[in-house]
Amino acid sequence: MAKVMTIKEEIRLDYQLFSDVWRLFKTYYDVPSLGQQSYWKALMDDIDTLNHKYNNTLCRDLLITVVDELERKAGNLKKGTSKL
Repeated sequence: MAKVMTIKEEIRLDYQLFSDVWRLFKTYYDVPSLGQQSYWKALMDDIDTLNHKYNNTLCRDLLITVVDELERKAGNLKKGTSKL
């Protein structure tokens, strides 16, 4: 039977999740062009690791948002705009 988490345990897990996603975002914040395959492969490997670690909808939604934002920044760099 699965253990039921207390509110305190749930908050601690969510805090850890948000912290891990923030560290991922901070690590990959300096976005190269969309063609820089090693950057995007490393990002996706780290995303896969976090997704497997937490395996929940909140984690997946946050990771999708991070990828969307980094892709937006990379697209702006490609266009030559300064809006990051």
